[in-house]
Amino acid sequence: MKFTSCSSSSELMFPSFEGLQCTNLNAVISKHILKVKKNNVKVSNCYAKRLFISSHLMPGHLEGLHTGKKQLEDAGQKLEFVRTLLIDNYDSYTYNIYQELSIINGLPPVVVHNDDLGWKEVCHYLYEENAFDNIVISPGPGSPACSADIGICLQLLLECRDIPILGVCLGHQVLHALGYVHGARVVHASEPIHGRLSEIEHNGCRLFHNIPSGKNSGFKVVRYHSLVVDAESLPNELIPIAWTSSSDLLSYLETQKSDIVLEAYESQKGQKSSFDSFSSKLKNGTSWPSRHTERMGNSKVLMGIMHSTRPHYGLQFHPESIGTSFGRQIFKNFREMTQDYWLRSRSSVVSERKRARFSFMGGKGGSLWKQVTFKLSHERRGGNLLIEDGQGCIRSIFLEDGFLDFLNKELLSLRYEEKDYEGLPFDFHGGYVGYIGYNLKVECGMASNHHKSSTPDACFFFADNLIVIDHHYDDVYIMSLHEGQTATTQWLDDTEQKLLGLKASAAKKFKVESPQPVTHSPSKAGFFAEKSREQYMKDVEKCLKLIKDGESYELCLTTQIRKRIGQIDYLGLYLNLREKNPAPYAAWLNFSKENLCICCSSPERFLQLDGNGILEAKPIKGTIARGLTKEEDEHLKLQLQYSEKDQAENLMIVDLLRNDLGRVCEPGSIHVPCLMDVESYATVHTMVSTIRGKKQSKMSPVDCVRAAFPGGSMTGAPKLRSMELLDSIENSSRGIYSGSIGFFSYNQTFDLNIVIRTIVIHEGEASVGGGGAIVALSNPESEYEEMILKTRAPVNTVLEFQKESVSNQVK
Repeated sequence: MKFTSCSSSSELMFPSFEGLQCTNLNAVISKHILKVKKNNVKVSNCYAKRLFISSHLMPGHLEGLHTGKKQLEDAGQKLEFVRTLLIDNYDSYTYNIYQELSIINGLPPVVVHNDDLGWKEVCHYLYEENAFDNIVISPGPGSPACSADIGICLQLLLECRDIPILGVCLGHQVLHALGYVHGARVVHASEPIHGRLSEIEHNGCRLFHNIPSGKNSGFKVVRYHSLVVDAESLPNELIPIAWTSSSDLLSYLETQKSDIVLEAYESQKGQKSSFDSFSSKLKNGTSWPSRHTERMGNSKVLMGIMHSTRPHYGLQFHPESIGTSFGRQIFKNFREMTQDYWLRSRSSVVSERKRARFSFMGGKGGSLWKQVTFKLSHERRGGNLLIEDGQGCIRSIFLEDGFLDFLNKELLSLRYEEKDYEGLPFDFHGGYVGYIGYNLKVECGMASNHHKSSTPDACFFFADNLIVIDHHYDDVYIMSLHEGQTATTQWLDDTEQKLLGLKASAAKKFKVESPQPVTHSPSKAGFFAEKSREQYMKDVEKCLKLIKDGESYELCLTTQIRKRIGQIDYLGLYLNLREKNPAPYAAWLNFSKENLCICCSSPERFLQLDGNGILEAKPIKGTIARGLTKEEDEHLKLQLQYSEKDQAENLMIVDLLRNDLGRVCEPGSIHVPCLMDVESYATVHTMVSTIRGKKQSKMSPVDCVRAAFPGGSMTGAPKLRSMELLDSIENSSRGIYSGSIGFFSYNQTFDLNIVIRTIVIHEGEASVGGGGAIVALSNPESEYEEMILKTRAPVNTVLEFQKESVSNQVK
């Protein structure tokens, strides 16, 4: 049996054209060409087929995860050229900017007047054609309050949140417009300044990298303007980055009397900027002034501002002027910032897409299928393992060395040839799928468990027949594993016919809905809480005292809520949960012999080991609800991003994970490509970091899990002491909650989530866990509200699904 695999490459074609004003952008914008190449791959002990299934047959998987609008393919390289859309506000200096950008970008910009294109056309070129990497807005006469003067520029600043924009050599356009659209006042300057120079002081942001600052520094700029932004009216989302004294004016010839420019540049050439990206996050302890005007003083005039979260910059002066020092350096800095912005954005998009790109489905029936169920002994070390094969035969083994040791031996005993899987774009080729319960912490350094779990402490299937869905390319793979040279294709053939026979009308179409507030509390939904509000807040106080006494830095306190639900359609419940709370690490596991079903919509990766030996953890620390309106939602997102308490939580867990991976990774390989990024889901914003490292060759996959389990985001730090303290405070075992669901592939890769946002149904009772990290800055009432927030999506899914089921029965 053969299967077809697909690899793709894209060519970015940059046109050669003259620098003429152009309104027909189709004639000059670059295009992405996708080439598809097919290869036949021979398979020995793995038999697989690949099907092309229309996307409407498969439910969407990432509806709630914000991954950005630009979907670019090549994430590993910087842009060779930077493509700029230059907006001409009918000014006489626009083509001076054009000449500078042509040299700096390696490609002439496309110039359009501010009223040449409608908003629909602009969106088409920016977001559908992906024709431009950044936007530069020229100077111009008039006022930003006059639509005839400003044209399309205000809408660009309002709507293009994810595209770098720089307003250069402004009369009014971007510094004034950027302030104007965000509520600042644009007023007359104390006197018009035209063709005169000022010395500029700046804050060291990356736009001014390798440019000196302050009086007698040599950084002098040419000014042409009659209007200014009132600094006292500057809103919090706009940050001053440059300013000058209103009385500090020079003529051009006065600036030529000294070579101080060159001397200042050479003295500061080696200094590094405080910024490393389009960001208001500062390094080396630098911070913004508590009030924008305090640092500037009453005599200072704003010469530059930036948006706190968008890559938008505005300058009051003219960098392209012949009299401005370091003007070309500013354009060069903006080009490099644009390159880095899209490099990070594309890497993030590819990372998000890959980690939620594939769904794996499997069931009972293959010749190698089996189920292993492990329960810890509370009388002695180890525990009891039940093994059921495909024929229903069950045998029991007592594992003195525990489950992870058993799993390690099982994985190491499996053999395969890499050529069997050449061309497959995913890492899971069959193997163990299931969960590791939180109580297996006793096999990872913890001395004992204070509470016994009512559910098995680990439960896995060995999956040998698989359906794999590629959500990116809308492909479906069917795979079957066989021992030795045994050859049978019956299951593959049958499954292929069933999939090809699916009718579009039978598939449910999932819709992306705007975030809606969740109104049902757990108690109103009929759930019984292990702890009352008052008790939970008292437990937070206990944690705060332990932290104050030096017993821990951070304690992840949790609790659970429960409800009897009896027999319902568990798969339907899961699909309902996935529709309402889509997440990249969702899972549905049904262990019928244990009367156990798990409906998981986790947004958090615990640990992954890929085929290149790279380990990755993505801990979440910091969560806030989505807003009712776009404006409120953005405000809440910013509130989370700049919360000192949430940053402290996240930082401590990042350091803990770096430590855990340090046990099994090559020295020097551990790095943090994303620190405290905010990801948005259907009901919450979360703060997520990414830690990666290269696994040491001597370490097995289970060694890596043992070094880091349980996930630090669910324990706190230091991990062992924190788990001891939490065991004494919490009322019961966490069971499956706080553990991990995922796969261990027999090609020695694995991917495991953190079990959160999950409904565990055991013997007719549904339980949902929730909690949060307690740090020195925590507030008991806020911690309780955060815990409730994290349970709401699963709780409301249960309530709404039960109501829908009753309604259908009545009908």
